[in-house]
Amino acid sequence: LVATLPAYLNALTGEGVHTVLLLKYSHGYSIEETAQILSISKENVKKTLHRGKKSLEQLLVKKEVRQ
Repeated sequence: LVATLPAYLNALTGEGVHTVLLLKYSHGYSIEETAQILSISKENVKKTLHRGKKSLEQLLVKKEVRQ
C-alpha cells in the first residue's frame, strides 16, 4: 500500500485535494499552517481534507474489490 499511495493521491480529483492531503499527512502541517501556506481558510482546508479522505477511501475500496 505504501508503495502505491502516491499513485492513489495523484488519482484524486478536486481542486487542491492532493496538495492539502500531502501538506497535512506527508509533511505534518497543521490545519492552520496548511491554510496559511495555501492562502485559504481553515474551514476550506477541513472540507478539502474530508473530501480527499472520502475519495481516497473509495479508490482503495474499488481496488480491494477488484483483487
